[in-house]
Amino acid sequence: MKEDLSKIKGQIEEITDLILKYDYEYYILNQPSVSDAEYDRLVAKLKKLEEEYPEFALPYSPTKRVGGKVQEGFD
Repeated sequence: MKEDLSKIKGQIEEITDLILKYDYEYYILNQPSVSDAEYDRLVAKLKKLEEEYPEFALPYSPTKRVGGKVQEGFD
């Protein structure tokens, strides 16, 4: 059981990092490397895991924020 929880914690960390990477590519670099459908699938999976295991949700999880950083040149 403890091994399973470790695996779930690792999944949450991995998905969180992937989403943050994809956010940076999309919002900052303007060069998305993943489809919207794949991105949405990952976000939904992360939300589900965080709901089931809130003790493993990271404080910087993309599910806990409203938006990303605004690119330079926008008012």
